Amino acid sequence: LSYIKSMAKKDFYFKGYNLGEKIDACNKSFNLNNTSYVYETINYFSQKSYDEVQKLILLEVAIGVIRADDYIDPNESIFINKLVVCLKVPKSIFQIRFKNWDVFDSISQKNL
Repeated sequence: LSYIKSMAKKDFYFKGYNLGEKIDACNKSFNLNNTSYVYETINYFSQKSYDEVQKLILLEVAIGVIRADDYIDPNESIFINKLVVCLKVPKSIFQIRFKNWDVFDSISQKNL
């Protein structure tokens, strides 16, 4: 959480936003039922309309959080894979931006 809060304070994407309370609320919800929270989060993103830049920002933040502890749990890989599919990010764009994200190789491109 400290990485997320630090990123929210320093990153220009979040300039002018105070996300500390929202991060704490999300963490509390996650701790209550983490599996349900993850699926609800993915469902939330799938119902929104984002342009390509916004999609990349969402992925950059998610990947940054996952990489913060220098360990990628298999469930984190699954989350990123589902988020990429949910956001309908084309493989070519994803690979250009996140060249060394090797988990991407496991993503099915059938629906993209």
